[in-house]
Amino acid sequence: MSMEVYSTLLRSLERRQAELLETLQRKQAAAEQRAERLLTELQLEITQLERKRSEVEQLSHSEDHLHILQVRSSPWEISTVKQEMLVCRMLFFNLLFPS
Repeated sequence: MSMEVYSTLLRSLERRQAELLETLQRKQAAAEQRAERLLTELQLEITQLERKRSEVEQLSHSEDHLHILQVRSSPWEISTVKQEMLVCRMLFFNLLFPS
């Protein structure tokens, strides 16, 4: 091979490496943003759960059973954060072990 072919090959490899690095940096930034959002949502969920725990504790000492049923008439919802974390884990697993 001539020197020109080697130079062309080297430039092509360097360009591909730069593209790959840029792609990885974008994916990392997106993952960091998702992680920050999930952390914020988890902190909010913890606050809500602590409030609910306090509420349940107060209700557990109540003799007014009708009031308890009215306050807790709807079941506690499943966290969307937990659902999203499960999806993220599944996507990560698929990236590591593609079929």
